[in-house]
This record gives sequence, C-alpha cells and structure tokens, in this order.
Amino acid sequence: MRTHELMLWCLASICYLTQGHNAVDNATSLCGETEAVHTGSLNSLYYVFYESRIVPSDHAPLVIWLSGGPGCSSLVGMLFENGPCLVGEDSSTAKVNPSSWTNAAHMVYIDQPRGTGFSLPRQDREDWYESDVAVDLVGFLDAFYDKYPSLEANNLFIFGESYAGHYVPDFVYALLHRPASVANSPHANQIVNNLKGMGIGNGLTSPSAMFSTVGEFAAGISKGQLTAASPEELQKCHIGI
Repeated sequence: MRTHELMLWCLASICYLTQGHNAVDNATSLCGETEAVHTGSLNSLYYVFYESRIVPSDHAPLVIWLSGGPGCSSLVGMLFENGPCLVGEDSSTAKVNPSSWTNAAHMVYIDQPRGTGFSLPRQDREDWYESDVAVDLVGFLDAFYDKYPSLEANNLFIFGESYAGHYVPDFVYALLHRPASVANSPHANQIVNNLKGMGIGNGLTSPSAMFSTVGEFAAGISKGQLTAASPEELQKCHIGI
C-alpha cells in the first residue's frame, strides 16, 4: 500500500473517530476492537481514550502517549504502533492488534502541541515554547480527571517516542513542580502520588550528546553484526555532521 494511501486512510479513520470534534463516549469501533473508546477535546487538545481491554478498570494503569515531531499526531502511534487497531502497508483496512497496550492499560493519545492534528491552535500567536506545551498538558490532565473521576486513583505513566524525549520529561517535571498558572488544581497532589514512571522510546533528547557516542557504540558491537569498516565510517559521518 502506498504511503499517500496510508495517510488518506489514517485521516479518514481519525475523522471517523472525531465525529464533529465533540466529546463522544463509546464511539463506533474502527476494527471491531472490544475496548470502550472516548474522544473529544480537553484544554484545546484533542484526544482518543481507549479503556483497558483485559485488566479491570480500577486496576489498569493510565498511560498518556505522546508522539514526537514536533507536530506529529499521537494517533499515528495509535493506528500504526501500539493501539487496539493497526493499519498495515499490505491492507486498506484496520485489524485488531493482539499486542495492543490496552491489554495492560488505559491508553490516552493526545494531539499536541496545540495546532497538531485535531487540536486547536492558539489564536493569540503562532509560535510556541516547550514550557507552553508542558503547561497545556498539565491542564489537559486536570481536565481529564474532571471528566473521568473514576480514574483519578489509578497509577499514572507518561510515555512517548522521538521528540517526546523533550515532551515527556518536561511534562513530568511540570506535574511535580507545577507552574503558577496550574498550581491550584484539586488534582495536583493525587497526580503526584499516582505518577509511577515515564518512558521514552527512540527518544530525541540532546542530539549533541547522542550523536557523539554513535561511533563508539558501533565499535563495541559484536563481530558479524556490522562490517569491519562501519565504526570508522560512522565516525567520519559524525565528524561531518
């Protein structure tokens, strides 16, 4: 299946889930998945919330998923990586993902920063800072617990990939050390108690620190996995960068 066809299918699926961008509980499934799904916008950030497939609701941890970019919709992660439905390059339809993270957790996919995907952009300015992103996410989580109070006691994890190597630690730090604009939330203490960890996959954090170790890493890989010339070539590439 061609890349542009995949993107069209993805867009159509997302539009199907949004159903007018209003909050929708128990939205129609995409692939016959059994999880209850909720969509909507909180603090101007669009989200899709899938309840746990297997673990009872009051025991399932709540996982916030953030894709990178900057500007990549987290629904890409939902549809192509770890969500209940997967779209493959060999198919024009979505299939149930037997390895979905909803097997173990409630999953919340957020389009962020503002202006990404179906999240509304700021009206007062076009630029944004990572500190703004963190505050927006804290405001989203507070609003999420207002809407879904039964989940406020569940363990909380913040996960993401790629440029979420910036988003995830900034978000967690803002939850632990709330900026003044979100300091008075009734959920603040409970969130700190529930926050059990964060995770970053293939994260982009500090390019200068990461890329400086590529050659050394390659040189230490066991024989047979890389050609003998690979470490030297990687080092030349690093110097060139």
